[in-house]
Amino acid sequence: MAFLSLILGLLLVFTTMTALISQQTRQIGMMKAIGAQGWQILAIYLISVLIYGGLALVIALPLGAILAYELYASFLTIFGIIPGPFQVSPIAVATQIVIALLAPLLTAMLPVLAGAHITVREAISSYGVGGAAGLLEKLLVRFKFMPLKLGLMISNTFRNKKRVILTLLTLTGSGVIFMTVMSAEKSLNYTYGDLLQSIYKFDVTLTFEDKQRISQVETLTEAYPDIKAVEMWAIDEASIRPATQAKKSNSDKTAIVFGVPLPTTLYGP
Repeated sequence: MAFLSLILGLLLVFTTMTALISQQTRQIGMMKAIGAQGWQILAIYLISVLIYGGLALVIALPLGAILAYELYASFLTIFGIIPGPFQVSPIAVATQIVIALLAPLLTAMLPVLAGAHITVREAISSYGVGGAAGLLEKLLVRFKFMPLKLGLMISNTFRNKKRVILTLLTLTGSGVIFMTVMSAEKSLNYTYGDLLQSIYKFDVTLTFEDKQRISQVETLTEAYPDIKAVEMWAIDEASIRPATQAKKSNSDKTAIVFGVPLPTTLYGP
């Protein structure tokens, strides 16, 4: 999931920089006409990418660390384990810094290099609406009944084939990630649900605050219609410590112990 998200993010960076260079072709030509060098134009765009990566890092690094700890603590709390103190992983921090700063620079290098190497003549000649009509434009001309705005919208959408392919790849990848998450969630729920049903073979659990007589509770419960089976379980708290530790201490782990009658029909490990 992290790898797919990174690839999608880099595709967005590449698409954005390609569109930005295409829109600013005239500005690049004007800068070169007054003496700007290719490395200077290259530095302008790469520094912009670096600034955006740094801003993303400032937001993602502390937020990711805090949310990761909260998620870790919540899972441990479910199982009755006291989470440890908040700590920051140096490896995770270094990985995020490299990804946020270096990966966008490498991704944007190709479109930025193409824009930095453009000549003044190419920048001026490529500015504005021009070029030969493609197959799509020729087909749209034949549909006389189609409104002009709709025809222009379709034509502009597919004017830059590479950009359309990158956009479709990004959208397709987003859909794949969404379906992967939903499928994993459903698979986990069904698997875990079937597992619980194979272990706990009952539908309703009632917990009493005080101790009750087993025979009396079972007789009252079985008197209700549609009750097929009933069992009384004992529940108590216990302390766990190593066998080498003879005395009880405050650091002993606590656990909940279930006493199941034998033979049991409602529990199958």
